Amino acid sequence: MKNDKVKDTAAVKKSVAKAASDVSKEVSKTVQSAVAAVKEEIPEVQEKLQPIAEKAKKAAKTAAKKAEPAVKSAEKAIKNAGKQAAAALIPEIYLQTNNQQFVCTDIVDRCKADFKSKHKGVIRSCKIYIKPQDGMAYYVINDIEDKINL
Repeated sequence: MKNDKVKDTAAVKKSVAKAASDVSKEVSKTVQSAVAAVKEEIPEVQEKLQPIAEKAKKAAKTAAKKAEPAVKSAEKAIKNAGKQAAAALIPEIYLQTNNQQFVCTDIVDRCKADFKSKHKGVIRSCKIYIKPQDGMAYYVINDIEDKINL
């Protein structure tokens, strides 16, 4: 009886192995058929996508050309901003003499204020001569000479 069960089990195993082999062959044929079908479609898909790719390429070139002036303008703006920042820098200049210290920008501001209090109009030119030994700053603004005490 045990021999019959062993023979039956072997037969079942053989049958299952054959069925698995048959299924495997069938799946392999189906997969190969699907791969062949996809390979046939690839050139057609590529052909359909080619005009779209060309349009995208042209659109990218057009966008780059349109952006070029803006990029150049931005570059100029950055350069100009740097120049303006450098030009806007007003150094602090100090004059030290006989145990005294004067801030030159203060002297400039005081000379301009003195001129504006006495004369009307826009300041077009300004020259200042500082003479600490006299305790005076002499200025020439718009060709008009005057002085202030330090």
